[in-house]
Amino acid sequence: MELKHKTATVTDPYISGFREILATCNGLILATNKTGTLLILNPTTRKLLQLKSGTLVPPRDESYGFVFTPRTQQYKVVHVFRDESGHKDTEILSLSSMSWTGVRAPAIGLFRDFTRKPVSTSGIIYWLPSSQNVNYFVSMDTDTEQFTRMDLPVTTTGMNDRLIESGGLLNFVAHLTVYRIQIWTLKREEMWVKKCTVNMDYDVTGLVPIFMTKSGRFLVFKMWKEAIYEYDMEEEEMGKVLVDWNRDFNYKIAFTHLNTLVSWDNLGPLW
Repeated sequence: MELKHKTATVTDPYISGFREILATCNGLILATNKTGTLLILNPTTRKLLQLKSGTLVPPRDESYGFVFTPRTQQYKVVHVFRDESGHKDTEILSLSSMSWTGVRAPAIGLFRDFTRKPVSTSGIIYWLPSSQNVNYFVSMDTDTEQFTRMDLPVTTTGMNDRLIESGGLLNFVAHLTVYRIQIWTLKREEMWVKKCTVNMDYDVTGLVPIFMTKSGRFLVFKMWKEAIYEYDMEEEEMGKVLVDWNRDFNYKIAFTHLNTLVSWDNLGPLW
């Protein structure tokens, strides 16, 4: 789906054989095929790379992150999972070496479940550790390979609260009441700053934030029955996006994507 000036067009990338998209990074997609094999794909260049499987666990017991590390100029896949004994563990695959290595496991109780997909920026991956009722988030620096726990600016109580990346910064979108949403930005000095408050005269609990524009001005939400909304944080206006639904488009989770010529063989992102 391509959005522009409160209109959106749905197109078919004509990519077959995929079971699930797990994460995106710099125009590359981490996904599984119908047999469960991990793949890295650039839909623009049609280049495909098959990855070695890591530890096999049920999908509900694992989370994948995909990140580019600026310091080492590497693409890495991070796999956090719950093993057969119920313990959480972690392994990392570098696309330069194509091998999985174990790293220090997250602290006991740090992750409650793996419902929320992580987001990444500047070599760091961020998770909400549960689907609701948490007052902290989890980060992992893929250079040091260490997990860190940090407080959220407000406790997440809604099923539709999300972490969102924009312009290299982490944002937290929280439903405070039936009619109010707050957007917070984590500054580099590790301080949360309130970006804006969305006040509406109707129920907004069903709005799921899916991405924020790189300028940080517009926040896009999806809602059930395929509705898309865009909130202008400067004008403080919410508007419904006119979508061309000429093609079948059924989704539960949305990922941001940028068409580029980037490859895992390059030293860095091409932009």
